[in-house]
Amino acid sequence: MWLTSARRVAFFLVLLTIGAVTVSCAQFAFRRNSSPGLGAFGTFAWGADSLGVVLGVWLAGRSHVWRTSSGWLRAADYLFAYTYGRMLFEAVQDWLVQSGPSGRVATNAFRWPGTTLDDYARPALDLLTLLVLVWLLVPVFTITRGALADKKHDPNVSGTFSIASILGWTTTAAAILVWIRFLTWKGVSPETAYSFMTPTQALTEYVVEYLPSMLIEVACVFLLVWGWSGKWWLPFVTLAGALLIDSFGHKALYAVLEWTRGSSFSGNVLTGSALEHWSYIAGRNCMVWTAFGVARITGVRFHRSPAAKDANRSSVSPARTEH
Repeated sequence: MWLTSARRVAFFLVLLTIGAVTVSCAQFAFRRNSSPGLGAFGTFAWGADSLGVVLGVWLAGRSHVWRTSSGWLRAADYLFAYTYGRMLFEAVQDWLVQSGPSGRVATNAFRWPGTTLDDYARPALDLLTLLVLVWLLVPVFTITRGALADKKHDPNVSGTFSIASILGWTTTAAAILVWIRFLTWKGVSPETAYSFMTPTQALTEYVVEYLPSMLIEVACVFLLVWGWSGKWWLPFVTLAGALLIDSFGHKALYAVLEWTRGSSFSGNVLTGSALEHWSYIAGRNCMVWTAFGVARITGVRFHRSPAAKDANRSSVSPARTEH
C-alpha cells in the first residue's frame, strides 16, 4: 500500500514541477553554450519536458480507474498538477529570460502564475495536445486488448469495443473540436497563435502538421510501454527502436510536408542539426522510458486481457486431428 501511495504522490509532484526543472536546465545550458556538449544538454532537457505524453497514456490506459469515484478524483488531481505545472513552466521561462547575458538572476521577484488570463495560454495549448493523445491512444489500447494495471488487476483488464467506449471516444473528438474553437475565440481565450486564426484554419493546421507527428509519437510511446511488460532486455531494445522510429519518421514527415507545401521547417528543432535532432529525440523518449520504468518497478505495467492471450495461444497451436 505504501508503494502505491508513494507512486501516486511522486507522479503528482513530477507533473507539477518537471516543466520548471527542464526549462531551468535548458536555459542554463543555452546561456552558457560554450561547447556542443552544453548545447546538446539543453536540447535534451527541452525534449525531456514531455511528461504530458505519460499522462496521456495514463488517462487512456488505466481503464479500471474510471470505474470508481476515487479513480476520477485521482485523474482530476493529476490534471490539476499538469495544468499548473505548465503555468509554472511558462512563468519560470519568462523569469529566466529577464536575466542578463551573463546568466545573473533577474532582479525582479518571481511571479506565481494564475492571476491573469494569459497565464493559462500554455496549459490551453498543452491540454489540446493531451486530448488528442488520449483520443489516439484509446483505440490502441482497445485493439491490443490491454491496459496499464497492477498485477492484482490483471484479471480485470478489458480492451474490447463497447457502446460506452465508442461514445467516450466520440465525446473526446467533440471536445477536441470545441477546444480548438475556444482557442480561436479572441478576447475570451488566452492569447495564443490560434487566437489569430479561424476555427477552420486552426483545425487544418493541426490535422496537417501536428496530427501526423503525434501519430509517430504515439507509436514510439506505445512501443516503450510494451517494452516494460516483458523480459529485462526488452526495454533496451524497444528504446532503441523508439529512437529510430521517432527520428526517421519525423524526417520522412517533414520531407513530405516540405514537398507538398513548398515551405521549409527551419525553425523546428527536429529539422535542425544532427546534434539538436538526436538530443531532442533522446530527451523525449528517455523521459517516457524512465517514467514507465519507474511504474514497472512500483507495480504498474502493460497487461493484456486473458481472452486476448488465450486467442493468441489458440491461433498458434497446432491443429489436432481426431481419429
